[in-house]
Amino acid sequence: MEVVITKEKLVEGVQTAERIVSTKSTLPIIGNLLFEAAKDYLKISANNLEMGLEIKVEAKVVKEGSILIPAKTLSGIVGKLPDAKINLHVSDRGFVKIAYQVSHLNIHGLPAEEFPALSKVKEDISFKVEAALLEKMI
Repeated sequence: MEVVITKEKLVEGVQTAERIVSTKSTLPIIGNLLFEAAKDYLKISANNLEMGLEIKVEAKVVKEGSILIPAKTLSGIVGKLPDAKINLHVSDRGFVKIAYQVSHLNIHGLPAEEFPALSKVKEDISFKVEAALLEKMI
């Protein structure tokens, strides 16, 4: 997997998904975020076994693929990145290289297959609500 994304989009996706991640769980795998690169977007998923979330953010996908990245570690890193294009590259050994400008760092990722699948909402029982209306209702 290889993706080029702006810091703004990466922070938006990671911080939104990270809110779902459980800090206290007997299942450590749900402390990770699932990154899936496909076509022209990066999908970031979180699942705490009670609720799940998928967010798609605009990105340039160089190579499709998926990886699990520790949520707390990644969240701490992305907030400190400079305003620049960020390159996420997954090596064959499962390391996620986060490169920007002239610097880079590596995080150990996990195989995406180990992440618990999100429950899908059936189309016949779903509905759409304008974000502003939902915010007002809450």
